Amino acid sequence: MGYVATERFACAGTPVNGELRGLRMVPLGAALWTGAGRLRAQGIRGIAHAAPGSMTLQGRPGFDPTRASVEASIRNAFTLAAAHGCRRLALPFIAGGVFAGRIDPAIEKAELAALIVAACHTHRGEVGAVIVAHGDEDRALFATALAAGSVRGTTLVQGSITRVADHGCDAIANAANMEVRFGGGISGVIGRATGESDEIDREAAAAIGQFWGRNGPG
Repeated sequence: MGYVATERFACAGTPVNGELRGLRMVPLGAALWTGAGRLRAQGIRGIAHAAPGSMTLQGRPGFDPTRASVEASIRNAFTLAAAHGCRRLALPFIAGGVFAGRIDPAIEKAELAALIVAACHTHRGEVGAVIVAHGDEDRALFATALAAGSVRGTTLVQGSITRVADHGCDAIANAANMEVRFGGGISGVIGRATGESDEIDREAAAAIGQFWGRNGPG
């Protein structure tokens, strides 16, 4: 039996893990919705924190990222964007930073880009998907993946996920972790751009508490 979602929490396709309640962590592949702090002034209504793996617990089943958890986190990010009435979701290279070398089984970065493109195509629903590549190398990987198949409703831009002028979206996905705290890489960039990273971390922690209050022990 799976988890029961909340208005701030989407958890389709996530495995049940009895340790998570005590650790106050989200399920592998879940996504959690928070406000966007100062980014709201640009028209970004919220952040979908996609959690394909744990930041602190490594080398343990149920905490390291997998292909399935990357896809599930993207699926759940789109579910939240739709539930909050957003038209377009901007996504960075989910699991393309520190998690890339921890995905089990191992995956090449080009294959990961193709997985992200396929997940957008499969799970975006009525929400437009905009993949935001940070640099030339990432842009080339995503361009190749997009060109390899018939993908509708997903576009690619190069720029910053924190600038609406670059992607034109009213929601963004954070390359987050199961702790749902801003860290390094893209997550750190987003956290600093919000101007309210501590407040958003606390908002996420409260949402995690509500989730476990609904789901009970285990």
